[in-house]
Amino acid sequence: MAVELYRQPEAGISNAAEADLSEVTESRALAEAAGWLPEWRVNHANQLFRQFTPRQTQVWDGFLPYAKCGCEDCDELTEYLSTGVPDEAREAIAWAEQTELFDFLQIWVPAEDETDLLCVGVIGHSEDDLEDWHIFPIARWGETLPPYHEIEETVIDQALAAYDPMAETGEAEPAASETTLRVRASGQSKGFDWRFAAVIGGIVVVAAAFATLVTLARFSGFIGH
Repeated sequence: MAVELYRQPEAGISNAAEADLSEVTESRALAEAAGWLPEWRVNHANQLFRQFTPRQTQVWDGFLPYAKCGCEDCDELTEYLSTGVPDEAREAIAWAEQTELFDFLQIWVPAEDETDLLCVGVIGHSEDDLEDWHIFPIARWGETLPPYHEIEETVIDQALAAYDPMAETGEAEPAASETTLRVRASGQSKGFDWRFAAVIGGIVVVAAAFATLVTLARFSGFIGH
């Protein structure tokens, strides 16, 4: 099984089991005493891992739309980690949890099968305001791990295939969308649908406008002759 770890090389950590957390603990205590612990957590997490950009969040959310919860009141993540997770990924996840940088961890999973999984650390409490979440990838594992650019192309192609331009005029029912698929499938949706839809919708609108301009240009040229 393939494994990808997302700890930054400059963090100086080659093996999670051998990492010394004393420096993190000491720095956290100083930040808490100074009253800027929230900012410290985000900044320090970004030194150890690389925070997802909004675009990356949208793409990964489209590719892995469901989450195994790791909140305080839920032991779903603990149960999941007890089986089927490679040792290398399990050690990285355990180390990330010991840093106490994150409010909770999640494992993002596909809608149909679990051949490609991603563990992320989340800083942000509000489940109703996901735009304020800071999301950091920790480890990814699966039978095959396609690169990010292929995942991005797949997600956009799926959204374009589901897009029905007639739905905007009210003359036809909307085609099946990622949102619809998530409602049908079992599991807990992470809830990024509106942002993902906005980006994909923008791409579709631009593409449609460009196609219209090309058609008008050709038509004008035909009349001119």
